[in-house]
Amino acid sequence: MNHTTIRGMFSLCLLGVCAAAGCSKPAPAPVAAADAGAKPVASAEADVVAHVNGVAISSHELTARLRSEPNAKADPQERRKAMLEAMVGQEAIRQRAVELGLESDPMYLERMKPFRAQLRVAERAELADAFLRREVVAKAEVSDADAKKYFDDNAARLKTELHVEAALMLGDESALRSAEAEVKGGAQFEVVARRQFPTVEEGQRPWDLGFLNWAQVPEPWREAAYKLKDGEVAGVMPAGRKRGWLVKVVARRDNPAITFDALRGTLVDTLRASRVEELRAKAESELRAAAKVTYP
Repeated sequence: MNHTTIRGMFSLCLLGVCAAAGCSKPAPAPVAAADAGAKPVASAEADVVAHVNGVAISSHELTARLRSEPNAKADPQERRKAMLEAMVGQEAIRQRAVELGLESDPMYLERMKPFRAQLRVAERAELADAFLRREVVAKAEVSDADAKKYFDDNAARLKTELHVEAALMLGDESALRSAEAEVKGGAQFEVVARRQFPTVEEGQRPWDLGFLNWAQVPEPWREAAYKLKDGEVAGVMPAGRKRGWLVKVVARRDNPAITFDALRGTLVDTLRASRVEELRAKAESELRAAAKVTYP
């Protein structure tokens, strides 16, 4: 297993937001339009695909509606046109409903709750992210001087390479702890690791990663791995979705050829991530302390 593969195993993917709310009928017209009565909705002209009595229907709304009712067999252009016409008709009806005061209809209000909740969740997450980008990430700069000082202060560790064996264990919490106890109780790491590779050919050892330098040791393992003595196994490190890593340090060696320039990029990224987390925690702590929070 090469080092690129090792790093790739730790790539994270962001999950999409589910738009379904348990209702089989199409979602109501956009909340913003409904809340504003018959007033036009602010929208960039290039984004508008139709106006109904001055109220805009945006391309984003149309795209959302198309995604909520997929039909791979239909001609895309004809389907888009038909859906837009359906939305125009629905908007005209919505405006008449507002005139009749149906915004206060109990069933309407009840059915809108999950949609408004989704909107608040999205707004809260996106605004928090915008705050973090401007007030935290932008202020978490790390200079080459910072990285060089860290290298000099931690040269012994940074120039130490670890011979690492690692196995991704599958199972619930009890199964993971059982595998950990088995290894720590004296079972050979290879015996436990091989179970995760039922089709591996004799002589192959995909769990043996060889010697890795500080930058090559995956960040989730790094702190724990460098604290291990030769032959020791770290406790199960969760990897999500009923998975956990068992990591063993077989041996270590000094590599004086490792230089600051070789580690510069990783050092800067590591220090920046640490600084971002420090500033984020500080900002959250201060804002929570200043906020009046109640739990009815």
